[in-house]
Amino acid sequence: MGDPHIMLWGYGYNPRKAPGFRKALQVLFTRPIEDLIMNRRTMAAFNISKNDLKKDVAILQKFKPKYIFTYPSALSFLADFIRDQGINGHNLEIQLILSFGEILYDQQTELFHNVFGCPTVNGYGASEVGAIAGSLPCGQIHTMDDFILVEVVKEHPSDEFGEIVVTLLENFASPLIRYNLQDLAVPGDGNHECPLGVGFSTLKQIIGRHHDKILLADGTYVHGTVFTSAMNKIEHVKHFQVIQKQPDLFDILVVTDSEKDLPKIEKKVKARLRKRAGIKHANVIRVPAIPAETTGKFRFVRSEVN
Repeated sequence: MGDPHIMLWGYGYNPRKAPGFRKALQVLFTRPIEDLIMNRRTMAAFNISKNDLKKDVAILQKFKPKYIFTYPSALSFLADFIRDQGINGHNLEIQLILSFGEILYDQQTELFHNVFGCPTVNGYGASEVGAIAGSLPCGQIHTMDDFILVEVVKEHPSDEFGEIVVTLLENFASPLIRYNLQDLAVPGDGNHECPLGVGFSTLKQIIGRHHDKILLADGTYVHGTVFTSAMNKIEHVKHFQVIQKQPDLFDILVVTDSEKDLPKIEKKVKARLRKRAGIKHANVIRVPAIPAETTGKFRFVRSEVN
């Protein structure tokens, strides 16, 4: 507590970006006071223009934070910019990345390590209950059993993942008992012995929101991670978003350096989707940029099918 840090989150200090009058007042008055007390700076998560990213880098260089609390998608835009501009991110001397609010993917962890030279904590929480779990150097995501009971409830015992249900152990004023967050996770096997001596329960993987499940034309469900893994490490793809237009039709928006990269990208993406999910119809479309949601979060997979 008290260490200088960056919060790459929400709307920054711009009230015009905030939805609603009350939120605008909070951004204009409350947040600067909180930031002063907390020794932090808040940067808007959805500022992805070149000029915005230049300002963000200047803040990092001047403020010299010890850690960054962030949406992983927002920091990915900034990390890509730092790398592409030839800036040595290791000189920023950031010691830790705290990733919250979205699914953290392996390629993002690798990007942050390469650009900033520091480890990333995969944190999981919810507005209603606060922090729930976080990854440790042992490689496991430990739940915070000292103040919250976390269950993974499966629809069928053979299912790989289930819904996260939590019970708060310290909220006596407004108890939440077996509260379904509608997030999905793969439970730990219960046999993990943490070398750090942490005896808390574990989650093997947090895989997203319940509504991120995609219904395909043959009636089967797949989760959005099928698409993010299919897009992993495809050369020349800087950013992407998958949009389901119809049960058997997907648009894959990609940001690339050049139009000439598109045929190879399209061929590889279609082959992976066909192999991993049996998807035969996908349009790969090159776009100049892909905006985040109004909250600053970024959805890699979005369905327009009811």
